[in-house]
Amino acid sequence: MNIQLRRWSASIGAAVATASAAALLLASGASATPPTKESFAEPYAFSVNCADVGDFDFENLVAGEFKAVVTTIYDVNGTAVKVKVFSSYKETNTNSVSQKTLRVSGVSTEIFDLVLGTRTVVGKVVLATDPSVGVAFQDTGRVVFDRPGHVAFLAGPHEALFAGLDQLVCGALATA
Repeated sequence: MNIQLRRWSASIGAAVATASAAALLLASGASATPPTKESFAEPYAFSVNCADVGDFDFENLVAGEFKAVVTTIYDVNGTAVKVKVFSSYKETNTNSVSQKTLRVSGVSTEIFDLVLGTRTVVGKVVLATDPSVGVAFQDTGRVVFDRPGHVAFLAGPHEALFAGLDQLVCGALATA
């Protein structure tokens, strides 16, 4: 898994864990627990050695901001049954040698069904645009995972899901 997705997954995972813990603390037997909502934003900057994902001789310098709103839904017993994560990000990826840039952004909703054990991702997960040619690649549509890493349903183009985001970004940054 690439650095960006690990970072987002860690942030979302922490938010889901926090929401689940809050669900246990707020549980009441008599009436339905209202949904809880948490929001956060996190700027980030890091680099990726493109030589690690292909025949490239440069670093990908990444700078952006990730935002998310996490909503937890409870059943009548106060048990968390669903977590919805609305997230967005915008970043600039820069070739450290040529200074070529690639704009990468995404807006998506992830739904964790804690009863069924599924995760559904819907939206523009990744859209990379090259100022000189337009869309470089995208990962958009709907994906349902019935267990970690196993796709149960797929609709739309999902280049990053299958090819690897770092490899796609480095490849796009390597072109003239």
